[in-house]
Amino acid sequence: MAVNFPDSPSNGDTFTSGALTFTWNGSAWKLDPSSGTKGEKGQKGEVGVTGDKGQKGEKGEVGAKGQKGEIGSTGGTGGTGQKGQKGEVGATGAGGSGGDKGQKGQKGEVGATGGTGGTGSKGQKGEVGATGGTGGTGTKGQKGEVGQTGAAASKGQKGEVGATGGTGSTGAKGQKGEVGATGSGGSTGAKGQKGEIGATGAKGQKGEIGATGSTGSTGSAGSDGSDGDKGQKGEVGAQGSTGASGPATVPQIKKAENTSQHYTSNTSTHTRVTLTLTGVDNSSHVLVLWRGEIFSGSGQNASVTTFLDGGSFAGGSTSGTHNVQNWAGFNDMVIDHGSGTTRTYNIKYRMNGGSNAYFRNGYLFAMEMKPN
Repeated sequence: MAVNFPDSPSNGDTFTSGALTFTWNGSAWKLDPSSGTKGEKGQKGEVGVTGDKGQKGEKGEVGAKGQKGEIGSTGGTGGTGQKGQKGEVGATGAGGSGGDKGQKGQKGEVGATGGTGGTGSKGQKGEVGATGGTGGTGTKGQKGEVGQTGAAASKGQKGEVGATGGTGSTGAKGQKGEVGATGSGGSTGAKGQKGEIGATGAKGQKGEIGATGSTGSTGSAGSDGSDGDKGQKGEVGAQGSTGASGPATVPQIKKAENTSQHYTSNTSTHTRVTLTLTGVDNSSHVLVLWRGEIFSGSGQNASVTTFLDGGSFAGGSTSGTHNVQNWAGFNDMVIDHGSGTTRTYNIKYRMNGGSNAYFRNGYLFAMEMKPN
């Protein structure tokens, strides 16, 4: 049964339809779970045959979402029946002969439990039937009466489990002597029917999606051209004349330095930086860059000299002299045009006069230049 709710409700408003009470929460009518009565469960419907799989349809446009269906009312709960008397025990049925296994019938009411039949021959396994679609849930039927218990016979096929009979009540205690018969137990009253569940509102249909435009076909690729024949190998040309000599090469470059400050108060020569090149070609010249700083102390004829030695130098200065009490730097670039496979160069200094002298920041750079 459909429920017609009032229009334009306020938050917290309630609405009652039959035994159901709903409350508006600001966006929807919410059912009060304490209202209404619960009905009986319906019988399980039969399983339907599975339909063929339909073809895939075109994707349609997205439709608007359907409105939410109204909530149906809940059926009332049936009353509990009185407990009846226990029925008498029926006679035991005779054992039946073993027959073929028949098709499974619909589930009926629970009947009286018959005697156990003899073991029949096992039938052939039937083919697997098609899977049926899920049927709708039917209303639950009433519970069948409890059947009488049959006497045990010879062991046959395993039958369905019969319902358990009710327990009889304890009879009154008689006089001492013969034992009195046990009183029969009353039967269980029938369970009330479950109320019907209200129908759910239908869901809005899904809108169709527009068809997708078809893709244009791709043009066919052109065929590849065939490979041409390989030409014959040409003759070897005459050897060309020897080219001119290239520029000089630089087989090695090295550097050395000593930035610490050194003090002397004598006129001995002190070596502060040393650099050695090995494996030098006899015809090579060596470019040497040197630098050093000196400081002259006080006293009569005070002066100090720094100098480069170790090669046959040309093209620049190899020494410098200073006679003032401050730092002075001397440096230059020279060419060693000597010979030998090992060349060693030194930066040294010497006090010429005065009380003392200093040296610092010595630096040497050497580059071998080999002509072609």
